[in-house]
Amino acid sequence: MWETASPRLEGATLPTGDGPVLAIGFTPGAEALYIATPHLPSRVAQLTPDRAAGEVCVRAGGGATRAEWRRYLPDVPYRRTC
Repeated sequence: MWETASPRLEGATLPTGDGPVLAIGFTPGAEALYIATPHLPSRVAQLTPDRAAGEVCVRAGGGATRAEWRRYLPDVPYRRTC
């Protein structure tokens, strides 16, 4: 999956586990994605902001350190992000 407004960003992967994805479908409101593969029952990937934030924290290896915060956001008071 990827953000089409920012095509240069790397896409997020959704592990399927058992082969190619045969079909996908979004729920109304695009809060979840149904995934069908050859050997496993259909699964649902939640696409909520909390899940996205958690994935970002995992990919980034945790939140910004105080030093990183000072470097990139010098005028904003530090706050824990992950």
